[in-house]
Amino acid sequence: MNVQAVREAIADALSTVASFVSVFATVPARVSGLPCAVVAVNGIDYHESMTGTGGSLTRLRLDVVLLVQPMAEEWNQATLDALLSGAGSAPAALETDQSLGGTASAVVCTRALDYGSVRFADGEYIGARLAVEVFGT
Repeated sequence: MNVQAVREAIADALSTVASFVSVFATVPARVSGLPCAVVAVNGIDYHESMTGTGGSLTRLRLDVVLLVQPMAEEWNQATLDALLSGAGSAPAALETDQSLGGTASAVVCTRALDYGSVRFADGEYIGARLAVEVFGT
């Protein structure tokens, strides 16, 4: 599995979410264009299957950090809620194409964590971290 290609495919899928102004395939030093999503690698698990030479299935663990403006908290929490669940959400966009444009075998959003005030890159935002697992060979 090509990690860079998967990160870019996830960013492409998230770009279809109408609420996002910016989507970053890599962790930026400065965030601009809110609401935004940032794709970050959290870990890689090799040899997740018993088939093939030494087990060929790889699980890539990613965090998709969702950030919205820190002011007008009630409105921004409603925006964040919509990004986390429903038809126009980040999980819906990510799980629509299980192959992520041919870069993976499967993708699943497993959890939403750290909902609330988030310190990230150059500032403080309202946000959450979406745990994503991608499987491939």
